[in-house]
Amino acid sequence: MIKTAIAMSAVVLSVAPCYAQSRPISGVEKTLITTTYGNQLKDAGSAQYRMQPIPLADNQKDGKTVYCFEVNAKNSYGGYTGYKVVIGRVSRVSGKVTSYTYDGNSSDDARSFPGATADMCRVFGYSLP
Repeated sequence: MIKTAIAMSAVVLSVAPCYAQSRPISGVEKTLITTTYGNQLKDAGSAQYRMQPIPLADNQKDGKTVYCFEVNAKNSYGGYTGYKVVIGRVSRVSGKVTSYTYDGNSSDDARSFPGATADMCRVFGYSLP
C-alpha cells in the first residue's frame, strides 16, 4: 500500500508542470502596477488586489515580461464585481519592475472569456484559482 502511494506520488510529480522560480513583488512594484492599472477603474482607491510573485525567468512577449494578478473592483453601482484575472506586461531593469502595460483591447485580453485569461496566465507559470 505504501509502495503504491509512493509510486503514484512520483507519477503525479513527474507530470506536474514545472513553473519558473519567482520572488515576492515589492511594495514599490505593487504600487507601480496598481496605480497604472487603476487608471482604468471607476473607483481605483477601493480596488482590492491579489498580486502574484514576479517570475525570475523571462516569459517575454514583445520584449516585456508577462505579468498576471487578480483585481476586485467596484462597478458603476458601487458594488464589487468579484476577482478577475488581469494579464499585462512589465518591463524590468536589473530584475526590478520599472513599468506596467495593460493592453485592454489587445488579443491578450479575454474579457468575454475570463477563464481563457487565467489559463493563459497558468501557461506562463502563475498559480491562480
